[in-house]
Amino acid sequence: MSGTELQRSVQVRARTFATDLSASFSVAGIPAVVMASPDLQKKSPEEWVIVAEHEMFHVFQAANGSEAKMASLAIGSREAGWQLSFPFPYSDSNVMQLIHLQGYNLWLAANSKGDDEAKYDVGTALDAVAVYRTFLQRLHGPKDYLYSELQEWSEGVAKYTEYRFAECAARADYVPASSFRALPNYKGYAALWKTTYQNSPYLVKHAGRAAQSRDAFYHLGMAKLLLSTGRTQNGRSDTLTMVSGWMIC
Repeated sequence: MSGTELQRSVQVRARTFATDLSASFSVAGIPAVVMASPDLQKKSPEEWVIVAEHEMFHVFQAANGSEAKMASLAIGSREAGWQLSFPFPYSDSNVMQLIHLQGYNLWLAANSKGDDEAKYDVGTALDAVAVYRTFLQRLHGPKDYLYSELQEWSEGVAKYTEYRFAECAARADYVPASSFRALPNYKGYAALWKTTYQNSPYLVKHAGRAAQSRDAFYHLGMAKLLLSTGRTQNGRSDTLTMVSGWMIC
């Protein structure tokens, strides 16, 4: 896309990053989204936009002090990519089971049919959080729990915004520009929502089982946002006060 089409100047330099990159980090000291084109990533235009929104949320976090917050935790280096290589005990089955107990009960609470049921499930999830924190601090050290909190705040919240962005884009009253709809491989946001995002809450239900990797934090962080916003099918907004002191975003 040219600067003329964007109606603003576009700066260009020689390529230095991988052709399949999809990330956010500082470039020349400026928080930025760095993404390859949709064709290089083998994504449809609308899928590319939703993923770009996820990365833009990280830019928003960076613009609001996330780097200083991460530095204050003193759990990793200041080098780019340290969060990807942090030695969290993903292979410890007890850790993953405790993540699952949190996610499953949060999913039950967010889909509950009454206040008492929701509060009971949130209470059970909070019990699991307390055991999870104690287990990590005793057996693996305090840095592991701090890292878990950080990833839930960073990636879980970004995943939630990605999910809601996809939901809004799929609404019948939103129609992308004709030039966007004419791009190669365009299928529409409604199709993307149904095939990729609509069932995302089930990953919350199976947090710690669906992925025994860093992705588990995406699911767990998203679980807490789904509950606190009261935005699942039968969500209860009155549970927000129960989780507000525990939310880390």
